[in-house]
Amino acid sequence: MTIRMRRAVLWLGVVLLASAGCGNDTATLTKDPPDIDELSPLTVGFGDTLTITGSGFNAEAAANRIVLSSGRFDDPASRRVVVPFAGSRTELRGVVPDGAFTGNARIEDTEPLSGLPLAVPQPQLPSNAMPLGVRLSTGEVGKAFFSGTGYEFSAVAGPSGADYLVVLFSDAAPPAASWTYTYHIAAVGSGVLMAGETAAPDRGYAAAGEAPSRNTDAAPAPLIPDGPRKRELDRRIDEQLRELLGRPGGSSRGPRTAPRPSVAAGTPAATAQFKVLRDVSASLVDPASYVIVTADLKFEGAHTLLYVDVNTPAADLTQAEAEALGLAFDDGIYDANRLAFGNESDINGDGKVAVLMSPVVNGLTDPGSASTRGFIAGYFLPNDLLPALVPAGATNAMEIFYSIVPDPAGQWGNVFPKDKVLPIIEGVLAHEFFHMIIFNYRVLIYGRGVSGDYIEDLWLDEGLAHIAEDVNGYDGSNVARANLFLADPGNVTLIYGGDDLEERGASFLFLRLLGDRYGDAIFRSLVQTKRIGTANVAAASGAVFKELFADWVAALYLSGRGITDDPRFNYTSLDILADFRSPYAAPGSVSPAGIDGFVKAMAPEYILYAVPASGAIDFSIGGDPTGRFNAVVIRLR
Repeated sequence: MTIRMRRAVLWLGVVLLASAGCGNDTATLTKDPPDIDELSPLTVGFGDTLTITGSGFNAEAAANRIVLSSGRFDDPASRRVVVPFAGSRTELRGVVPDGAFTGNARIEDTEPLSGLPLAVPQPQLPSNAMPLGVRLSTGEVGKAFFSGTGYEFSAVAGPSGADYLVVLFSDAAPPAASWTYTYHIAAVGSGVLMAGETAAPDRGYAAAGEAPSRNTDAAPAPLIPDGPRKRELDRRIDEQLRELLGRPGGSSRGPRTAPRPSVAAGTPAATAQFKVLRDVSASLVDPASYVIVTADLKFEGAHTLLYVDVNTPAADLTQAEAEALGLAFDDGIYDANRLAFGNESDINGDGKVAVLMSPVVNGLTDPGSASTRGFIAGYFLPNDLLPALVPAGATNAMEIFYSIVPDPAGQWGNVFPKDKVLPIIEGVLAHEFFHMIIFNYRVLIYGRGVSGDYIEDLWLDEGLAHIAEDVNGYDGSNVARANLFLADPGNVTLIYGGDDLEERGASFLFLRLLGDRYGDAIFRSLVQTKRIGTANVAAASGAVFKELFADWVAALYLSGRGITDDPRFNYTSLDILADFRSPYAAPGSVSPAGIDGFVKAMAPEYILYAVPASGAIDFSIGGDPTGRFNAVVIRLR
């Protein structure tokens, strides 16, 4: 790969005037920055030795840094730092690291100046920057974090041709959730490639049977939990919880008073009454938004009380089926979630988690919409763990979450056959129990029950809840949501949404790769911290978030194909090729006119280009000035 870029402004020197000693004595400390004359070779590959000649280098090779950047040198993700293995004041040699891409190289002298007062910061001494091209071999991934409006590089092919996948993404923080940015790619071919020719026919990269068109209106598969009504409920819960707790800055309320339990500690009633939300659009702190439900205790375990609304027909949920659900939670989900994420609270002192199954929950989904728009399969309500902050009529003052009941006849508005919905309910138990656990840490422990300062961002909170389904073996809904994302990845933000079906699918796939790379213990670290969102992920992984994002978008396409065995780009817990569709990749138009498109903030747009034998393509990427674009370039063959 080669690049045409402007030479950076030459640094002439650094002069510092600082106090040295007592009285009016001053010392002028000067140190000229290094200067580069030549790079050899001008185009390199990963693992190649780069030789830099010039002047003013530190005589000790290890005191210099060779810094490669595809964009801004002040962007931590864009910097590839190399410690020279040999050198002198006029020559340095270092090995090109993987992930580097076409851009610039410069030298930075890291040796501190002596004689400076402690209060005076050390000066930065970078050299001039010189253009450096990077070529990729099959399976290699170049990361162009230029975070701007323009970038150029060339892709070349040998005697057998080559395929390059370009993945664009914007790391701009949008003024509104999921903001869309426009881009333009001009790709001019040389060699035998004719202007206007598009990508070569499918060579097995795309999943069999996929339509070669952007799917912007894909409908959910039948019986996928969540959807518009669940999204509305989740957002209302999040918004009203933050308002209740006074975020930012926390609430001025004093310590919580004693809870008002619905089920007395140690004495679970055979029949009990519960307040159950009956209207998604209503205020969650208004007792009028709730209906009183009478329910029978169907299962009591070491950790679980499972109640079923008395209005549920016995044939729709038998005693044996209720017991099986209770046992699945008590004997599996409970321990698996606690091991993966941490412990729940116990505000009423009974040592149990209650599950209430009620047709009232079924009624929260619009009649007849479950198979086309998703549905509310269950929920956890923070009110139940904040009894001192809400009216008594809007809380059950206990650890409890809620689920639908099977409804084969559609009596409550949607048809929910037993064979399909019972496994979904088990996944819901794992999902909602996660929300209870993270609430314990972020609000009750770190926020002391009165502050919302540590509530997790919605995308990460929901993504981890889907990981809870995964660690308990309930993957059907995760696959369905992920496939909605993969059908049109450039139209699905990872971090600026969080509650659309496809956004949940994206966050699940991102976090699942994170677990494969760093071990599942990282999920516990993401829960038990005061950090939030991308800063949380970066701290838990020790990596720059933008770098993790780039590795993830590469893995979505490379995993399992045998193109690379790099663990950063391969899932170990998921069989992507067998269970998921390929991310949709648009055919790249090779012509001066190029292509125009759009991509949401922090969403990956995949574009596939074919370079014929002994040919080349010169790329020029431009974007919305506010879009802060970046590219991941992958050589597929």
